[in-house]
Amino acid sequence: MLAVAQAAAQSRACHPIWRRQMLATTAGLASLVSSLGADIRVAGYMGTVSDVKVLSRTQPSKIKPLKESSIPKSVDLTLLAKWSMNYLTGTITVERNYESSYGNWPLNYPPYSIAGDAIAGGDTECRNDLAFVLMRQMSGLKTGVGIQNGVRNRLLKHYHPSGLFIPTSGDTDVVWATAWFTLGLIESYVTTGDKPALEKAKRSLETMRKHLMMTDDQGRLWLDPPATIDWEGKPLKITYRASLDFCAMEPYVRYHEVTGDKEMLKIAQGLADGRLDGRAKGHDGTHMHSMLHGVIPIAYLGAITKNANYLDWAEERFKETDEFRTDYGWVAAVRDHNFSDPKISETCAVADLMKIAIYLGVGGRSSYWDFVERTTLNYLPREQFFVDQTFKDLWTKQNFSKPEALVNGMKLVKRMEGGFFCRTDPEDKWSGGTLSLEGCCPPTGMAGMHTAWDHIVTTNKDGLFVNMALNHHASECNVVTFQPEQGRVTVAAREAATFHIRVPGFAPRKEIKAWRNGKKEKELAWKGDYVEFTDAKAGDELTVTYPLVTFTQTMKRGGTDYTIGWKGNSVTSVSPSGKVWPLFQTGAFVTPPYPQ
Repeated sequence: MLAVAQAAAQSRACHPIWRRQMLATTAGLASLVSSLGADIRVAGYMGTVSDVKVLSRTQPSKIKPLKESSIPKSVDLTLLAKWSMNYLTGTITVERNYESSYGNWPLNYPPYSIAGDAIAGGDTECRNDLAFVLMRQMSGLKTGVGIQNGVRNRLLKHYHPSGLFIPTSGDTDVVWATAWFTLGLIESYVTTGDKPALEKAKRSLETMRKHLMMTDDQGRLWLDPPATIDWEGKPLKITYRASLDFCAMEPYVRYHEVTGDKEMLKIAQGLADGRLDGRAKGHDGTHMHSMLHGVIPIAYLGAITKNANYLDWAEERFKETDEFRTDYGWVAAVRDHNFSDPKISETCAVADLMKIAIYLGVGGRSSYWDFVERTTLNYLPREQFFVDQTFKDLWTKQNFSKPEALVNGMKLVKRMEGGFFCRTDPEDKWSGGTLSLEGCCPPTGMAGMHTAWDHIVTTNKDGLFVNMALNHHASECNVVTFQPEQGRVTVAAREAATFHIRVPGFAPRKEIKAWRNGKKEKELAWKGDYVEFTDAKAGDELTVTYPLVTFTQTMKRGGTDYTIGWKGNSVTSVSPSGKVWPLFQTGAFVTPPYPQ
């Protein structure tokens, strides 16, 4: 009977509707089946799962107030953001008019471009500009404002009166650069109230719509820019790459969300419909970041409009990456098993996947929050670059032609700390025979991290939703996680509201318990995957508990068979281990303290 139930469950899970329903119960079924020696998926995990054990003792039987509780260390996103600011300020060459660097290679001398970098213009510079705004909001740091302003002022010199961003380098196109810079302008308004920045962003979006898009009688839109446009009697060259540039839709969605502008929403919907109906061409390829970056805005639009067609399309694109990614965040740079080095990742694509999953979660497909939580817990902290003993050993082995490199070079390297690696293997920071922080990936990883941070707590007409078990201080509440030691999440309310705390996919539903100010709730109120607390007041401590689950996962990625140990949503081991600079080592990863 059990085998029949298992087979039926796995068959139904292939259908999207059944899959979403089954995610809530699979963990409990997995625990039951595994005790009889069979293997079955734990909710939301790929590959083969075995050795499933429910750790009953990890579910507390009593709940003490937070001030009396021993809270284990977990990922500190504010600390990661502070180190990100170290990278952003450190890799800007002030002497060259605040130039950014794309060529970031920690084992080279110099380790980043300090004498000119053609690729950075219109690409890294725009990404760094946006990352500066987001990381300042996350970190709360007041330092480095002069450098941040220098980067923005440098970019404004390339902001054409039309609103288009015209990069000086031929490597990056106008549409791409304008889209990225416009996002930076919008976020400046969001975080500081900078109205002139918002006005510039609006001009950019209106010009792209007028000159760079085509439409049909049904209102569908698609990018089809001419080689030049006439601007005040002068030709303005437009460079465009279809494989990259559908990301131009994202600032329209963001502008609408921030301002309520209905015209921007109409343009975003027209672009989405043109993409889904096949009018938009050339946006899909094997390069993961190029493809996924154009999926983000449709998932985003689906999330804020609750349009199932947009969400379904984005979800299918996400699933196309399944065989090229892990459940802890690593994703291959290229969707091709025959690629010359299929183990190479790209943080740009990791950030893209995070953002797509976040918007799917906001759109009601709450199982995707687990992917975001696991990536934030396991991958991002370990992918942040720091000078530890392993790196020092690698550095001293370099045969630098200039003796001063061993001393002066290390000073430059430490200015790169806090940047996210461009590439890693699933088990090693050493990837493709080197270490890379190429300038596209660190700021894009920061943008993905910010989106996760910004969506730990969300609100809608039904109340407040705590989507992930990640420590977070929000204006509405504080979120405190006790993983990986206990299955406990406590939310300290700062305002009166109806609160909802999501239960992770691995947790057996029948074991879930809810507590309010240390007293167990007699009955659980469910809203999807969330436990609901009605009539919560400021000062209340709302807690959900569950037992943690350990299991072993096996999968093949990049031509290598991996065995991954899990405890809840935390990775405990990866085998084989990295041979040069292991991504996962014994014990929990601890981000170094930020120098005051």
